[in-house]
Amino acid sequence: MKKQMRKIGFSAGADDENEIQQGDDFFEQMFAKQKESIRQFISAKYLPTGHADNMEFRTSLELEYELREMINASTNALNAVMNDLGFQVQFIEDSPNWVVYTK
Repeated sequence: MKKQMRKIGFSAGADDENEIQQGDDFFEQMFAKQKESIRQFISAKYLPTGHADNMEFRTSLELEYELREMINASTNALNAVMNDLGFQVQFIEDSPNWVVYTK
């Protein structure tokens, strides 16, 4: 009997192309779950529009810092959620800041 040869190196542990594609699907699902968690947190704390008295400016890094205890948020996921929710960006001293209104 002849043994089936496996590839040597870093791989997802998949034996064929279908399993690798399912692995990619796994990461897409995890990214979607991460985005949903971020969306819930941002929606609970901030609004995209509101009264000028409640307006604040937050960078993506500041928002990631707020999320650090609950969610391991990536900048890409955070920015995607902020865009989806309709938050605007304003540049202050050449630094992009999200315009948020506190609830």
